[in-house]
Amino acid sequence: MALIELLESFRHAESTLARDRFYALLGFAADSHNGAFQPNYTSSLGEVVCRIAQAFVAQGKIMLLLSRSGLAANSEHNMARFPSWIPNWTVPKSSSLWGSSSHRGVGFAASWKAKSLVNCFSSDDRVTVHGHSVDTVTLVTVAGCTSEKLGEYLSHIDDIMNKFKSAKYVVKDELKWTVPTAGTQYPQTTSDMNTKMHTLYKALWQILDFENSFNVDSRSREASGNYKRALFECLEGWRFFVTKHGYAGIGPAVTQEGDIVVVFAGYAVSFTT
Repeated sequence: MALIELLESFRHAESTLARDRFYALLGFAADSHNGAFQPNYTSSLGEVVCRIAQAFVAQGKIMLLLSRSGLAANSEHNMARFPSWIPNWTVPKSSSLWGSSSHRGVGFAASWKAKSLVNCFSSDDRVTVHGHSVDTVTLVTVAGCTSEKLGEYLSHIDDIMNKFKSAKYVVKDELKWTVPTAGTQYPQTTSDMNTKMHTLYKALWQILDFENSFNVDSRSREASGNYKRALFECLEGWRFFVTKHGYAGIGPAVTQEGDIVVVFAGYAVSFTT
């Protein structure tokens, strides 16, 4: 595996020195010969991380970096001293939407270009990525997709879609259960890949209906658990939104009204910024 893939796979591992999270994996990395990855204990941690990240950009892996990074992801864990396009590999993080899609019966193809177009400026640690702004977020759920706020989250989605006017969709109700799971056909951790997601969604609503939840049978409880797994496998904390041009989507917890929906060249899913 390449070093960037190992860093994602071993996010659970710890080290006394933060930079040793990189160096300890070099013996397993297929690209360990890269000079930018060689151990350096004289430069600052920031310089070391930027040097390694710039090498990933040179390898053509800018989209893998961007899909795991962001201002909130860095600042929440005291990583604000690094550029926002560099992921914080020192903390655990669930898999990304694109990274887990191949295991969930769904494929994405947002970009019409096969390769990313990027410029990396080593002098001031900036990167420029080419793409197109395609829409604007106009309304976002108050609650995110969390176990504590799940009922509130799904209820707000229900309210939004009942009032949502769009010529883009023939059956709007389908968006209530398909969009929150990013079109997932089945959860990653299930032996039953034939049950429709709508069935799982309805079973979850039965559980969330506290007045009647005591009458729910074990099969429905299992079905509701499958829908929750589909939600939480890589979308925990995410929020549901609708856009100016009449589309519905989901984005990270920091998504807010006024965000621009952007499609970068060479990447299969869009970004909000």
